[in-house]
Amino acid sequence: MNALREGGAQAIAAALRENHTLTNLNLWKNSLGEGAGQAIAAALRVNMTITNLNLVANSLGEGGGQAIAAVLRVNNTLTDLNLGQNQLGEGGAQAIAAALRENRTLTELDLRNNDLGEGTGQAIAAALGVNNTLTNLNLNYNALGEGGVQAIADVLRVNTTLTDLNLRYNDLGEGGGQAIAAVLRVNNTLTNLDICQNYMGEGAAQAIGAALRVNTTLTALDLRHNDLGEGGGQAIAAALVVNNTLTNLNLNDRLGEGVKSAVRQSWGNRGGTLELDAVERRQRSTAATSLGHGTRAERP
Repeated sequence: MNALREGGAQAIAAALRENHTLTNLNLWKNSLGEGAGQAIAAALRVNMTITNLNLVANSLGEGGGQAIAAVLRVNNTLTDLNLGQNQLGEGGAQAIAAALRENRTLTELDLRNNDLGEGTGQAIAAALGVNNTLTNLNLNYNALGEGGVQAIADVLRVNTTLTDLNLRYNDLGEGGGQAIAAVLRVNNTLTNLDICQNYMGEGAAQAIGAALRVNTTLTALDLRHNDLGEGGGQAIAAALVVNNTLTNLNLNDRLGEGVKSAVRQSWGNRGGTLELDAVERRQRSTAATSLGHGTRAERP
């Protein structure tokens, strides 16, 4: 973070037109604004070396989002793009969704916290129906709602490239949770799924538990803060008896001691990470900090 603002970013954009060696550019939290976003996008029409671009928290706005979308249609070197926290809104994000129908190089896209809404969720779902390169997608905190999430879940029946999906804090509700459960029965490429803080309820949790009995590819699942209830917790515990691919599971959801005991027993000695309450989370976090590690989400 250097508070470059628009003037500094305009200078960087001009340099990108001439530079032929830089591959990674991190402009995280620099108050760039919409104009700077448009200038950087224009530079990426001619720059052929940048593969990783981080523009998190730069107030790019709808105009900046649309400019980035336009360049995604023609740029064939960018593989990792982070546009989190930029107030892209539906206009900017839907333009990006449309560009994903044509882009064939981007593998990682982060759109967290951009006020996307249900319509954009449906537009992204439509893009995932034809895009065959994107593997990691972060849609955390975007108010996608049941309709947006159901559309994304439905397309995962045919999409065969997405492996990592973050739908945290998106108001899934029971309908969205049931849709996720249904697709977990048939999708065989998704390995990492974060649907925490969606308060989907016990019925959806039971459906997810049933799906985990037949799913053989998911290795990491975050179900924190979903009002799983005793029935949902028990269903997941029962699924763990037969599921042998899940190695990272977070069920920090105020579960009763009986449910926690059942989950731990089913988990057995498979290794990996099992988290059932805040105490375990703090212990794991402290251990990671002492070793100098951090998660991708914790880093700019």
